[in-house]
Amino acid sequence: MDGGDTLSSRKKLAAAILESKDDDLTQALAIAERMSITDVAETLYNNKPDLQFDHSELCDRFISAWLDRLSTVERFVAAERLDGLYSLGLVWLPHAQDRSWERMLRLAASSLEEIADTLTYAEGDANSPDTSFNRRYAMKLVELARGPLAEVAGELSRCADELVELQSQADTEEESEG
Repeated sequence: MDGGDTLSSRKKLAAAILESKDDDLTQALAIAERMSITDVAETLYNNKPDLQFDHSELCDRFISAWLDRLSTVERFVAAERLDGLYSLGLVWLPHAQDRSWERMLRLAASSLEEIADTLTYAEGDANSPDTSFNRRYAMKLVELARGPLAEVAGELSRCADELVELQSQADTEEESEG
């Protein structure tokens, strides 16, 4: 996509997000589907129109819907790229930064699970005429997948759950103070 097409797509996406009625983001999501993660992120970070500051809730709903359409690893990359929005314009949303961190923790866990699953395929490919590795090497990859990668994925999920609990505790404390 050349620079003119990119700018045009960004403007179309911003307009489609703003024109969304009753949470129907279908048109915006269709436009975003044809754009790179970077271009979608730049659209959301852009200040004309200022989606993150002037339309925080709509921007957050779009992000959630858009991420749901991406592959597991792409979701993590996109969430990481959009993390700054939750400490800038979307900071007004309840637990904005917590939302972003919880999302990133869960997506990191899911990405690691997918990577681990892919590594287990090495066992079936070992000693194939098209590979230069044997079963011993393949089992090393499988052990990494089922051991450390699975452990880290599980711990990241537990951290995300803990963050939800911390948010709940903060809400309870805030209510009791108010």
